[in-house]
Formats: sequence, structure tokens, C-alpha cells
Amino acid sequence: MSDVDPTRRALILAGAMGVGLVPLFAVDDGPDDPDVSYDSGALRRVVGLGTPTVPRRFPVEIGADHVAAHRDRAQSLLSSAPQSPDIPNEAVAREYADRYEQAAEALERAGEARTPYERLDALQSARWFAADVSAVYAAFADDLTREEVLARRESIRERLARLRDRWRYVGDDLAVAVDVHGTVESRVDYAEGTLERAAERRGSDESRVLGVGSAAGTVELARTAAENAAYYYDRFVDSLADPRPLGDAFDRAARVLVADVTARCPDPPTDEWESRFDRDLAYTVAHDLLRDAVSDATWRCRTANEARDSEGVASAVLTAAGADRDLRALDRVRAAVDRGEYGVPRSAEAARREKLAALEAVEAAQRATPTVLASGWTRGALGNLDRGDRTLSRALERDGVEVSEVARAVAAYAWGRTRAAATPGALSRLTGVLDAAATPSTR
Repeated sequence: MSDVDPTRRALILAGAMGVGLVPLFAVDDGPDDPDVSYDSGALRRVVGLGTPTVPRRFPVEIGADHVAAHRDRAQSLLSSAPQSPDIPNEAVAREYADRYEQAAEALERAGEARTPYERLDALQSARWFAADVSAVYAAFADDLTREEVLARRESIRERLARLRDRWRYVGDDLAVAVDVHGTVESRVDYAEGTLERAAERRGSDESRVLGVGSAAGTVELARTAAENAAYYYDRFVDSLADPRPLGDAFDRAARVLVADVTARCPDPPTDEWESRFDRDLAYTVAHDLLRDAVSDATWRCRTANEARDSEGVASAVLTAAGADRDLRALDRVRAAVDRGEYGVPRSAEAARREKLAALEAVEAAQRATPTVLASGWTRGALGNLDRGDRTLSRALERDGVEVSEVARAVAAYAWGRTRAAATPGALSRLTGVLDAAATPSTR
């Protein structure tokens, strides 16, 4: 292993021995206004380490014919409107061109997507912008009205009602079932909310024809979400050899998990919040890390309380489990700060080591919990790493990188690492609660 980075080697050794990694990457405290300069090249190399992405997948195979139908719909809508119509209003013409370009770019992204699930996401955007453009042109050329566009909502509401009539919480594998039903719940909730928002006017809709386009695009978003919700549910049910009812199990699991995270939910961060620590946190990584951790954990706790009513029991289970993961990570952060760690980042090495530690933590979480749920949670942790990269990249665009910018980047890496490290324990808790909730009558 002579060619392995010594920091990475230490990480691998620590992981094998079950040793905590936080002390290895602690940074020194410093004065209130530290006079620190950074090697810009070294910071660029930190960003250059890259942050991997985890492809988004659906637990059940998505047929090529379903993807093709979405692509055909987007292309048909876009082809119904010319790319450069003769619109006399210059502002409207510019907005039309921008929306047309967004539709074309979304179609292109769909062709580059790595999985059918990601392809459908891109095609949802393509259908949105294409329906917008198509309706703008129809409003301009054929006097299409907002009222006519909004009337299209009724057929979508009927589709959603038919889905609710046949929807049953069934499955065989508990983790797969809660993930699928949570996805269906979120799509239905999004479709219903979007149908209501379609009647709202956007700031750019002072023009009549642009307002018609915005309404049509929003209605198309709801139509797409409703179609996918029904497809995901039907595809999943058709894949089950021996489906069993799981609604009561999900309900019991949601109650247990939501009650647990609600009892542990911290207060939102305030200006006085840091006074509980025995040191000045100005310019330290701890300052930003604590705020990230408390804000995320607080938001997830509160969302868990609302998910049951807004989306459904499967979403409540998943949201509460995510809150549990963030609360576990917050406990780790508090303990590290109490030990005096995460001070002022004195050099680019602090950022490099923390990012390497975060990458290793994500890999370890994926190896320890190779489930359908683990990929989504590690994707969230990688999002924190990406935020750290973007923070450094923006700082490097100017002359002289400030301490506060490096501290924010290191904090983002540290929060991603800590969330990844908390993932196996939180997933184990989730599966244990689901197993206990699935009583003999539902198993």
C-alpha cells in the first residue's frame, strides 16, 4: 500500500479497528480573528478529489415502454410549437425562447440519464416546459385561455381517485415495500398540490399568453406525477408473488418512530445557542457544523410529524427514520465539539483530510447497509460533500480565500461524513421497528 495516501491509510486502518475518526481530523482553535492564508492550489486539489454520485433507482424494473411514452409526450408537445415564432412582443418572445430551450435541454438530459428512474425525472421537466411552450403558442395563435387549460385538471383528479380506490399497502420485503409506497405517496401528494397551484399566477405571467403557458406546464407536471404514481404502484403489485397487507405494520412503525424522534428533537439554533460551549466558536468549523446539524435535525423532526397527514404512513416511516439518522449524527457532532474538536481550519490540509474521511464514511455505509434505502441516505450525505466542493469553488474564484469560507466547506464535509457514519445504526433501527410492527396477522 505504499502508493496509498497516508491519510486514507489511516482511515482504512481506523475503520477496520472500529476506531472513531473525528479526533484524526480535529483542527486547532485560534484567535477571534485568525490571520490564516491558504494554498489555493491545495484547495483546488481538494475539490478535484471529486464527489461520486449514487444513481437513483426504483426497486422494481421500469419498462422501456413507459419511459418511451413520456419521451413521446414531451416531443409531441414541443413539436406542436415552432422554435422561433413571430411574436411581436419582444419580452414575451424572449421568455418563450427561454422556455423552449429549457424543454429541449431537459429532453437531452433524459437521453444522458443513467437509470430509467432518473430518465423519468428528466422527462418530467421536459414535459413541463414543453407543455408550457405549446400552450403559449396556442394562446398566441389560437386564443387558448387559462380557463380551458385549468379545465384539464379534472381528468387528472379522476386518475388520482381511481388510484386511491385500488391502492392497498401490500408487499413482501418490508424495506422495499415501505420505499415503494413512500414513493407513490410522494407522487400523489405532489400531483394533488400541483393541481391546486396551477391556478396561481407567476411573477412573469403579466402577459396573458405566458400565464396560459405557466398554467399548462403546471397541469402537465401534475399529470406526469399522477401517471408515474399509478405506474409505480401497479408495477410493484404485479411483481409480488405473495403480497401481504402491511398498512397496519406501517402505521405502528410510524407511531413508534415519530414519537421517538419528536422526544429527541432539538430546539432550532439561535444566536445564543452556542453559549452552552466553553469556548469561542467564531471562525471555527464547529460554528457552521453545529448550525448545519441542528438545522437539519430540527427540520427532519418537524417534517416527520407532518408527513403522516400530508403524504401517508410510509412517508412518515421514512421521514422519521431519516430524522433518527440525523439526530444520531447530531449527537456525534455535539460530543466532538464538547471535546474541543473542529476549531479554526489552519490550512488546506484540514479540508483535504475531512473530505477523504467523508468519502470513506460513505463507502463504509454503503458496504455495511447494501439495501434499497441505504443508497438514498448515502446520496444525501454526498450532497453535503458536493456543497463543500461548491463552497470552495466559489471562494477560489476570488483573490484571497477567507477562513470563514474554508470553515464552511470543512463543516459541510464533516456533516456529510457524520451522517454517513450514522446511517447503518439508523437503518438497523428502522428495519427492527418494521419487523416488530409486522405482527403475525400481517406477515
